[in-house]
Amino acid sequence: KKSIDPQNIAPAPYFHYTDRSREVDEDPLTPLAPPYRIPNFLVKLFCILSRDDLRHIIKWLPHGRSWRIIDPVEFEMSVIPTYFGHSSMNSFLRQVNGWGFKRMTQGRNKNSYYNEYFLRGLPHLCKKAPRPSNVASIYVDSKYEPDMYAISDEHPVPEEIDSLVPCGASIEMIDQGIRNHGPK
Repeated sequence: KKSIDPQNIAPAPYFHYTDRSREVDEDPLTPLAPPYRIPNFLVKLFCILSRDDLRHIIKWLPHGRSWRIIDPVEFEMSVIPTYFGHSSMNSFLRQVNGWGFKRMTQGRNKNSYYNEYFLRGLPHLCKKAPRPSNVASIYVDSKYEPDMYAISDEHPVPEEIDSLVPCGASIEMIDQGIRNHGPK
């Protein structure tokens, strides 16, 4: 792992975090998951976090820039098998880390995970996220963790997905496909 050079860090509340909440979908007709293909990890996770009936197990934090597993046992027993075809929390967390999520270690965000391409209500950003093999592992000192609440005060993210835009509508269809036909 390499460390972030403190001299290359933006001022608080951002530090190393890049706000992508205002980025538009440059190609709205490109689906999140091509038809008849298995959705990638980010899309599956977005589907999970979009379900109201799972908020007691996993949910977005109020600012919509990170998420937290509330009930790890229930998550491992019921959610992981439905969406990923296995029941290993360790495997799930390897995927989380492989897709470039960082875990918050302090404050109101403690034990939540964030990725600047993964924001509540903005599924189109998943299309821009670097693939797992392209993600560099960077150590972030806890004193340089972004303040997601302050960032969201400046640039709030939507409370929900706009189901009228193609990516928003496809989240519901992808989720139904996974739940009806299994993760593979």
